[in-house]
Amino acid sequence: MPPTSATQIDSALPISTGLPARLNPNTNPATARDQWSSAPTANPSPNSSPSNPLTIVSGSAPQPLGASPDATPHTTPGGRTVLPFERLHCFEDVADCFADLGLHFHNAIALVPSNPSYPTAHNALVIVSAPHNGALEIQFDRPISTLTACITSSRPMTMSAKNKTAAIIARSRIPSSNLSGSESSIPANHPLIVMAPAIYSVTFSAFDGQIAISDLSFSWATDS
Repeated sequence: MPPTSATQIDSALPISTGLPARLNPNTNPATARDQWSSAPTANPSPNSSPSNPLTIVSGSAPQPLGASPDATPHTTPGGRTVLPFERLHCFEDVADCFADLGLHFHNAIALVPSNPSYPTAHNALVIVSAPHNGALEIQFDRPISTLTACITSSRPMTMSAKNKTAAIIARSRIPSSNLSGSESSIPANHPLIVMAPAIYSVTFSAFDGQIAISDLSFSWATDS
């Protein structure tokens, strides 16, 4: 399924007014593990409350899981940079794991979901909105023009691109939850895309929901 473009946006959709305070780099990974641990709910309704958090592999600290800290990003023939998720560890605060690529994450932790409602795409790991539900942000050292990501969310979710002054300049959305095995007409790992000339940050907002992100790629703005 092709990515949903920013031209299909409902401009009246409410946007989260802000994100939680930036994660302390010493945050105990168990905080996220405890919050996202729960037995899966069978066949949830796409518009149900977020009662289906990810269940994750056990452990009390970041697990190697074959992580390669030196993994380099892949560049597609079209010039998109594909984020190397393989450098992440399970339960790791993603914050500055990709700082060498010019990306900084806010309220984001790497997890291995065992709940079948959150299937992975091409990576064992996903990046989730944690330890706080419903919001995740990526900031860029220099502007990008496009960002694409595959999303699974327990609630309707909006991906918003912002300029240097934090004004929203493009957005794309999933109008309902899209958990695997649910009644949603939107499949899990649904691709979304935002495009604008100079994007300095992208936020993912799903009110009180759980957001899982995989297969993230972006293109630098040509005049940056």
